[in-house]
Amino acid sequence: MQTDPQYKLRLPADLKEKIKQASEENHRSMNAEIVARLQESFDEENTYTSSVESPDLTEEVRRELLASMIAEMVEERLLKQMEEREKSKKA
Repeated sequence: MQTDPQYKLRLPADLKEKIKQASEENHRSMNAEIVARLQESFDEENTYTSSVESPDLTEEVRRELLASMIAEMVEERLLKQMEEREKSKKA
């Protein structure tokens, strides 16, 4: 019997299709794919946070590190958006 809490979720059809494809490639259910990706995003967030909060860093270095991490995350998201736009143009 399943004991994990459930949450009803609405998502765009194209995102659902991407999740379905990824779940098939990773040989797991769509639910397991969603949970794995969510967990991964929190794990990455904790990695960034812990490196910024290191007691050995000065405030200036901490700010620079955080700015660099944010810039990297923004760049990744922009690249993904550009790729998705290119794919939709070709379709």
